[in-house]
Amino acid sequence: LQKQYLYSAIGAEVSTKTASYNTIGPYNDTISKRTVTVWIDHGLGPYTRDYNYMILPNVNIESISDLIKRYENEQIFSCISNKDYIHGTAWPILQRASFVLWNNMTSNFSCESSLFTLNVHLKDAGVYLFNETTSHFSITISHPNRINDTITINIDRIGYGQECIPLSNNTTNVSIKLPSSKELLGSSIIVT
Repeated sequence: LQKQYLYSAIGAEVSTKTASYNTIGPYNDTISKRTVTVWIDHGLGPYTRDYNYMILPNVNIESISDLIKRYENEQIFSCISNKDYIHGTAWPILQRASFVLWNNMTSNFSCESSLFTLNVHLKDAGVYLFNETTSHFSITISHPNRINDTITINIDRIGYGQECIPLSNNTTNVSIKLPSSKELLGSSIIVT
């Protein structure tokens, strides 16, 4: 890995955005809200490191210690991988996990707690969101520079449907078609 520094730039953007929740999750409600986006650009990456910071939206300073205790009790940050180029978090009570794979490489991603267990095998870079209810699961994927392609991931759930192929080892291969036009590059695609 390259030489590491704290950061190479800090950026911020304040704007009003109108979007559908289905760009970040399995809901279709459209909302307009004033947003603030702040980011730390660490330069080239990723780095194998604990950055020691967390973004907490809609939280006042007085409630941070209670919120951190809640996150610890709910085992939110309990995901591991067999590679350094994947990062992920899970919120077991919500039955949700999100993970990012920076390079195209075979990787295993696991979230295990007393409330929620998820094992995923993937090989394509992208941003993934897994969400589960009592009756189904959904996977959302976004890729910043690939179009007109299919990404397949293997998940330790039994799934049925047009994009799902259940396997004999109680897992399912889920194939997700990426957008076919440059205008939709980076859009989130959901399979439920």
